[in-house]
Amino acid sequence: MEILSDGSRSPAGDAWELSYRSAGYGVTRYAASRVHQNVESESVNVRARVTVGGRLGMATTSDLRPEGVRAVLRKAYQIARTCPEGTEAPVFPGPSEDRAKSDNLFSRGTDECTAADRAERVNVILKRLGGDSLEAAGLVSTRTDRAAVLNSMGLSDAYRSTTGCIRVFALGKNHALGSGRRASGYAGGVHRDFEALDPAAIASTAARKAVRGRDPTPIEPGSYDVILEPAAVSEVLEWMAMGSFGARSLEDGSSFLAGRIGEKVTGDAISIRTTDASVPMGAPAEAFDTEGVRRQATPLIEKGVAVGVVHDSRTAGRASASADEEIRSTGHASDDGLSSGPSVKHLEMLPGTASFSELVSKVERGLWVTR
Repeated sequence: MEILSDGSRSPAGDAWELSYRSAGYGVTRYAASRVHQNVESESVNVRARVTVGGRLGMATTSDLRPEGVRAVLRKAYQIARTCPEGTEAPVFPGPSEDRAKSDNLFSRGTDECTAADRAERVNVILKRLGGDSLEAAGLVSTRTDRAAVLNSMGLSDAYRSTTGCIRVFALGKNHALGSGRRASGYAGGVHRDFEALDPAAIASTAARKAVRGRDPTPIEPGSYDVILEPAAVSEVLEWMAMGSFGARSLEDGSSFLAGRIGEKVTGDAISIRTTDASVPMGAPAEAFDTEGVRRQATPLIEKGVAVGVVHDSRTAGRASASADEEIRSTGHASDDGLSSGPSVKHLEMLPGTASFSELVSKVERGLWVTR
């Protein structure tokens, strides 16, 4: 926050905003049961946005010196002055008392994790899969994110968060399968606290799937009951989020929710929402969006009924203009700060009541999809 405060002196324009983002990333990749890559990287970015007469100018820099921040603020002001009339500008938010708890987003152990720490986890994975004559591939990674926002409306906020990740692909050797076919099994885990991830347990799950996949049997085309594991469901949700759960796609009609708010769109068992930063699960976690608006818990589908989408400040303003009530940003402004619309984060599908074994017991003949 000090970086932004020092650089924000003597700003120009009707209103201004400075946001800071940094990401420190460490990853160890392995394949053919050996480590083949260690990477450490860090990126930093300061974004300035300025409004002049309802027009928006934006500029970015990686120069964190006070004079560098002041320069990017001036550049955003100059861009705003030269924008054509009618350019839509956001309304920068002021301070909010509605602050979800966000001190549980950061783990010091994850932040201080080294390449040696990651390699130790890889070694555990290799030993576990070697016992079943399986090759191992995948990655072990850690990440630390820091963010801050300061604007002329009095908003000043910051957070830091961490993410640990383990991905394991267990691969059967071709000679053990015959016909050139290769069984595989996948398992993974993500947690804010790297120490909470159990590499042996994750590797064991991947190994069981690979062993079960040996000597696969072809099936005929037809209708089958299908059970999707969480990783497979997550991928479905990811595509739904990118194409349908943001207000911009609702406006242009490309969302499958367009014209169907209040209608049944899925079965009764499906409820999907975004969460705020107080939920002690999920990573990477963000306390607020790039405009400084705190992430809001937002229902999208409730018991199969489409109920809403996520907003940034501009889509909320447009929605308010055409509605009988004020629509506010849900804290999902995208990183580009321009016109791509809200970016869906912290997505969650609420669980059902049946366990995995209970689901399997109900299927007479079907497919089990892991990812």
